[in-house]
Amino acid sequence: DLCRLILALSFQATYIHHKWEPIRWTNTSLLVKCSALKDLFFRGNQHHGLIPRDIGIHGHIRGFSLGHNFLQTIEPRDWDFLTSLTNCSNLTILDLEQNNLEGVMPVTIANLSTELYWLTIGRNKIAGTIPAGLGKFQKLRKVILADSLFTGTLPLDIGQIPSLQFLHLSHNIFYGQIPQSLGNLTKLTTLDLSHNSFSGGIP
Repeated sequence: DLCRLILALSFQATYIHHKWEPIRWTNTSLLVKCSALKDLFFRGNQHHGLIPRDIGIHGHIRGFSLGHNFLQTIEPRDWDFLTSLTNCSNLTILDLEQNNLEGVMPVTIANLSTELYWLTIGRNKIAGTIPAGLGKFQKLRKVILADSLFTGTLPLDIGQIPSLQFLHLSHNIFYGQIPQSLGNLTKLTTLDLSHNSFSGGIP
């Protein structure tokens, strides 16, 4: 299709914004050959299949937005693309929301770049707890984990992210008390914890 033709002609692309014919993604992709690729925005299409596991091998990606597609994870190894993205020291955007991603969120997400300021992975079937170490992402502004299968208590260090403005964790299976540390988020404008199993007083 047209996108594949463009990629074949120029493997040194630095920016790809795609809204043409849907691509079936596989673990091997022409995009992996784009050694200078910095921004990959395929949000709001009809792409399906797996996210290429070596997509971040060259270490240059800053913006990675594949939200609102039909991409999937079937086996634990299908999450290997996250390990690949840990090579990208300037990654600022990770947008995977509203796909068909399922399984337990790998702990490797805590090894992503500390430059990250946009993390949207909600509206999937991702399970497990929020990995420890979220507080190290001091530049995070927006976190959306809503409409998923996350469980457990909220980590205390979630209140140690001074830049956080938008925290949306609704429609999950979180429980326990709401951390007092959320009161430290002086830039927070939107907090949505609805439709979980939180208990105790409101901090």
